Amino acid sequence: MYAFGLYTTPDGWGYICPTANTEEGLLQKYTEYIQRGHNSDMNSLRWGPCDWIYHLEGIDFFNDVEKIMVDRYYYFF
Repeated sequence: MYAFGLYTTPDGWGYICPTANTEEGLLQKYTEYIQRGHNSDMNSLRWGPCDWIYHLEGIDFFNDVEKIMVDRYYYFF
């Protein structure tokens, strides 16, 4: 694994989800995109969490946290 993160909205209030990638996952996604005819750049896929092989893996563990975030957003705004 070369990267793990918590992906969220720019304002930090909408949602939060885990994301991660491996070198093997990067190569798998790159190959998949090339086979579909996409002109993909390996470096942009490397740091694009939405394209990562483990994006949203384990998202259910963040349901309670997301509810708190949304509740606080509506409290402040």
